[in-house]
Amino acid sequence: MTLFPNRALKALPFAKSIHFLARDGTSFDGAVLELPGQPKTFHVDGKSAEVVNLCESNLALIDLDDEHFHYSSLVIALENASPALSSALEVLWL
Repeated sequence: MTLFPNRALKALPFAKSIHFLARDGTSFDGAVLELPGQPKTFHVDGKSAEVVNLCESNLALIDLDDEHFHYSSLVIALENASPALSSALEVLWL
């Protein structure tokens, strides 16, 4: 609902809600979305991204693909208004 506020009800039948707890104790919420005729996508609410080691957390999220979900894309939604957004993006691009 947070990631797709305008289309959540339409996507609901094709989504599986996920709560992921990283080894460092940081938790992420998201959904694996598998729309008909589209590749499976893992959407993550990155609201806690500013307080975690993003490189380590991203590797853990990517590892979930091999272990459980077999998604084609990983989408991490970051807060636009977050004061730490620029540093979070720098870490993601390294």
